[in-house]
Amino acid sequence: MTEHIFATGSVKERIEAELKVYREHHEQSVREMHPQLSFVTLETLAHDRRYAALIAQPLLLEAFSLLARRLSVYEHCFPFDPTRVWVGIQAQPGTEFFGGFYHEDQGYRYFQQIAITSLSGALSCHPVDRTLTTLELIRAYAHDTLHHNSYRLFFPLPHGGSPGQSFYRFQYGINFRKWNGKSYSAKDPIRSTMTRNLGNIMEAATDRFAHEFVLSLVEKIGYTAPSNPTESYIYRDCTGQLTSADMLYLREIERGTTSVDAAPAFQIYLKNLRLFVQYVTMRYRCFLAEFDPQGSYGLHDLILEAMLSGKLKRLCQCLDTICGGKQSFSRLFKASHYSATRFCLNQQS
Repeated sequence: MTEHIFATGSVKERIEAELKVYREHHEQSVREMHPQLSFVTLETLAHDRRYAALIAQPLLLEAFSLLARRLSVYEHCFPFDPTRVWVGIQAQPGTEFFGGFYHEDQGYRYFQQIAITSLSGALSCHPVDRTLTTLELIRAYAHDTLHHNSYRLFFPLPHGGSPGQSFYRFQYGINFRKWNGKSYSAKDPIRSTMTRNLGNIMEAATDRFAHEFVLSLVEKIGYTAPSNPTESYIYRDCTGQLTSADMLYLREIERGTTSVDAAPAFQIYLKNLRLFVQYVTMRYRCFLAEFDPQGSYGLHDLILEAMLSGKLKRLCQCLDTICGGKQSFSRLFKASHYSATRFCLNQQS
């Protein structure tokens, strides 16, 4: 993980102190965010035999090792500390959630440097195959590991900021924003099938990495895709195999024109899945299909490289070659409301 603070002296020390406060007592933060769930760390879940019935512990431990190898091609990039990954394993009586990757208010928190996730089916009375539960957990862990390792640059807020918050995140991976929250790229139009939003591109590129990693594990262990409809969606989602036809079918379920034999909690999960895949995953696929349909430029790999290093030079050169002109990055992604910021692109060699 590479993280820099663009400040010196007492200003830098203040920002470092504020970040330290965010990053201490992370267990308490998790419990405050999700008081209705019981959590354990990923480290505990992987090694404590009391949880052997919930997940395939040998598979999870193997994933730790393989992910470290996969990340070694990137400089300063390592698996996320599993003691800072909190996994929901049980809901309080009287509550019904499905859990898994699309559970509400989960993901990586860069201020706190923690990740929150939960086990598929563990928060409901509809358990999921133990190996599949583990594969989806590994998808979430690989996904959050890339978020954790994405480059971050903090700037002091103008006029010193407010009590407890004197800084803002100027750069995150290949994306930028101003102190007032204005992002480098605009939101995609709701009906668009393509993306020009850097946040979506980073999120989808991160998830594609996780999909490919899980699929490599599936092939390594010879796991067979489940025939159960519920588990089939989970499997095809965490391996990146859902299609546009799946999105249309899931939309029909939401509209009530098609029925599905699944618990209400899982139907909520399916809706969240559909929204993510339709508006993030599919749009990124269309982006790559437009600019690098044969994969000959390695555009996806260059996006990952730039996200993790914070250096955009090679990515910008690739886009210039594809588009046949200079400053293609700005022309493709820069929103009209974002004023010129030469530091963003010219200083990152």
